[in-house]
Amino acid sequence: MVIAKGMFINFNAVQSSTSVVRLCFVEKGGANASLVFFSDESKGLRQFSRVNLNSQKVLDRISIVKNPHSIAHAELIAFEKRTNAKCKKGSYVSILNNDKVRVYGIITKGGSKPTASIVNSRIEITSSAANFKDEGNPPVIEVPVELKYWSISNYKYHESLSEDSIAFSASVKYKGKTVLNVKNGGYGGCMQTDGSNKHAQLLNKNIVESVVRLFPDENYRPDTSELDEVFVNWLYHGKPCLVEWEEELKEYIFNL
Repeated sequence: MVIAKGMFINFNAVQSSTSVVRLCFVEKGGANASLVFFSDESKGLRQFSRVNLNSQKVLDRISIVKNPHSIAHAELIAFEKRTNAKCKKGSYVSILNNDKVRVYGIITKGGSKPTASIVNSRIEITSSAANFKDEGNPPVIEVPVELKYWSISNYKYHESLSEDSIAFSASVKYKGKTVLNVKNGGYGGCMQTDGSNKHAQLLNKNIVESVVRLFPDENYRPDTSELDEVFVNWLYHGKPCLVEWEEELKEYIFNL
């Protein structure tokens, strides 16, 4: 018989020379296992620690519970849910921040201890999956009207090459047709563009048009140089993480 993490078992424990059968949740398995149970005496969750589940003598005192949710205390079931909770990458969630304010974001790294990118910020929060609340369908972040015909495909992020800038390569499409191939080697230089010079100029023109509309005050306006690279990376990362194009551009306002 193998007892693994996440199972419910009946454990015949010896406490104060008395044999007591406890319904336990296996929080941690192996030779140094942790078994959590609800104590009627203390009216709360308690724990048997450092239980050797590799020992046959211990296994002889254990039986597997097949339908635990019909008999387990609600607090023990809630503990199981917290322990087994996982978040899926791409899920739209909320969480209380350090100021106890509920913030919203997209899970960028899933699992039992996921990371969420918070909407319209540069903040990422990593926490237990149980602390995140699923919020269903995320809001839709629209591409600016001036750039509605532009999209990307085949984006590849090269983490090992990213030193002074983001190393990546991608195809840029206009009205669904690939017109440019772009890349950055990660050494701090500008994005390299290969393809139609006409479309490269049109992309930059459309970006500037969006900047002028969103920031009509020329004294409070992003630097428009190299925004084509910003736009490509925003389409791949910022937009899926619910960062508005306007919020992305604010990072490039240097004349404050």
